[in-house]
Amino acid sequence: MTSTEHLPFTKYTALGNDYLVFDGGHFGTTLDVQQIVRLCDRRFGVGADGILVHCPSLASGPFRVRIFNSDGSECERSGNGLRIYAQWLLDIGAVDRDRFEIDCLAGTSPIEVNNDGTLTVAMGPAVFEPHAIGLTDPSIDPQRFVLDTSAGALDVTALSVGNPHTVVFTPVEPHIQNTLGPQIATHPLFASGTNVQFVARIDAAGMDIDIWERGSGRTLASGSSACAAAAAALSRGSTTAPVAVRMPGGQLTVDRRGTQIWQTGRAHHVFAGTVRPPSPKAVAAL
Repeated sequence: MTSTEHLPFTKYTALGNDYLVFDGGHFGTTLDVQQIVRLCDRRFGVGADGILVHCPSLASGPFRVRIFNSDGSECERSGNGLRIYAQWLLDIGAVDRDRFEIDCLAGTSPIEVNNDGTLTVAMGPAVFEPHAIGLTDPSIDPQRFVLDTSAGALDVTALSVGNPHTVVFTPVEPHIQNTLGPQIATHPLFASGTNVQFVARIDAAGMDIDIWERGSGRTLASGSSACAAAAAALSRGSTTAPVAVRMPGGQLTVDRRGTQIWQTGRAHHVFAGTVRPPSPKAVAAL
């Protein structure tokens, strides 16, 4: 991406989790980390939790997207990001059917377009294996273990739904989450870092969670986090499927079909525009 051309983008939100969508056909699919950080900055850029880049697809193959966090790191899979990208494909007329597939770094996700305007996305299986999560201690049982933190010992479950997650079942006051979130996300136990979900309330009907996303920080909602929290709670027998996962930005429904975890929710267009990406030199000067 050069700093001289004006590039079209569209901003979407999914329960307050917002992304900028770019068509990689305009510049290729490689982005400069500093430019991503500046574009996502809410004071010096457009402002977003991340960036989605539409990639050229192979003939008759699935649609392809690259997902970037606001810190410039690439994300394996994002539930909200996939719903937003699917809605963008529908809005530009690239899709005229109610079932299609999207490829991202973590693999292929089937998409279902529902009559009420919601989108249902397959997030793959919930994997409770140390190597899939990136645990540096393979002797740990990811389904339930104690994580030592500055706030004391926490009862947690770690798993992967295409990207790593740690679900905290010990009640944690909201004001402490801002300290614990980044601490757990970068804990040396997790080789590639982890997304963090704090369970505030849970019962047979569903659960309330707060989220600290690896690479983005505190977010109002996250599709993969909702799936991870629901899968962790189901594995403990703490709730039943389908699970209503309530987040500060809104609610997603998470269900289990065989080994697959599915999430259902909406994505909304916010606005479209053009932007001239800042040069890395200008960003470095800030």
